[in-house]
Formats: sequence, structure tokens, C-alpha cells
Amino acid sequence: MVMFGEQQLYVSHLGLYHFPHDYQIILPVKLSDNDEAETINLWRKTYKGLITIKPEIFNLSLLFPHHNASSASHATTKLTTITVDIYEGHFERGGVLKWPNVQLTLDKAIIFRPLQIDSDISGVNYYVFGDKQNSYMVYQIGARPDRDHILKISGLMHFPFQKNHVKLVTSSLAKQTRGEDFQYYLQQTKIGDTFKITLNDEEYNVKVEKNIYFETADFSF
Repeated sequence: MVMFGEQQLYVSHLGLYHFPHDYQIILPVKLSDNDEAETINLWRKTYKGLITIKPEIFNLSLLFPHHNASSASHATTKLTTITVDIYEGHFERGGVLKWPNVQLTLDKAIIFRPLQIDSDISGVNYYVFGDKQNSYMVYQIGARPDRDHILKISGLMHFPFQKNHVKLVTSSLAKQTRGEDFQYYLQQTKIGDTFKITLNDEEYNVKVEKNIYFETADFSF
């Protein structure tokens, strides 16, 4: 899983098209131990690279949001805590273990959807979430070949954010995403680049603050 965020932490499942990893999942989390959280958060402020976590083995279905019988409006997960190892870099690709056996407290998933090789999703769609100060976009993964992409963005002072909810938007970030044209896309996602997103026919101008994660190999490019 990729870990990212500022005051609010998120983790993103490193999905694949095959079972049991064929889900796109984003959920808010927090570091359970306050003293440990203070130390780890100081490290996160100075380390600017990719952070991934290797969790204990568990069934991903336990992260599916379900409604509490006593409160139909409150969704939770069946799994409320997990123990993880935190890595600098990708834990499966030479990452360095920095913090072993860290407990995370889990909130309900804000994205939980199956990945399908033959998905009929069209267009360049992203999920937007966070708040006006710390805004994020996560690409809606579609049919193979495709990608996983997480961005930190700015410029959404008038965007209708809702706490721990996502908005699905269309984007002008990449109109060309297949074959040789994909290299054009890679060259366009630099820090400082600006582009448009559209929600309910309203356009917003946003700027790339950080490319948190970008992956094509796992999606057969």
C-alpha cells in the first residue's frame, strides 16, 4: 500500500487485475500510538519520496464499507486496526524498512471498487478528496492497459469537498494515454503543471504539487 497525506493520512492498495488484489481501495488511517505517531510524522515531513507499507496478511474484503445496524448513516469497516511495516520506497522493489510493526487505526474506505481487465470506463477520470489545503487526485483505473496515479494538487479553494468522501471528476490532464502517446502523458505530469477538472459541468483549474505515485507495469503497459 502507498501511504500519503498530511494531517490526515491515507493508504492506497497496490491493486492488480488478478485475485486477490483486484480492487482499487483508498482509506483514511491514523497512527494508533500517539508517541510513535509524533516521531513518524517528523520523519515524513523530511522524507519527500514514496512511502509504502507492508501490512500483515488479511482479507481485503474486510475493508469493504458496511453500515452499522444501529446507525444507518454511519459506515464502518469490519477491520479496525492492522499492523504494518513502513518503508522508504516500494517495499517490493528495494525499499528500505524504516518502522516495523506499526499499528494503524482504519476509517471507512472512501474508494472500494473492483478492477476489471475489460472495464468499460471511458475518459480520463479521477477521484478528488481531502480539503482546500491538502487536496488529492487518484486516477480511476479502467481496462488493461492502464495505470495507477496519485497526485497532490492545489487550487481548489471553491471545490465542494466533503470530509472522507470522494468526487469523481473528468480531467484534461491526459487526453492521450495509449501506445506511444503515453510517453507524452508521462512528460506532462510535472510539479507546477496546471490543468482542468470538471465536476457537474463546472470547471476548476488545478496545479500539480506532487506526483505521489505512478505505476504502469502492474497494469501491463
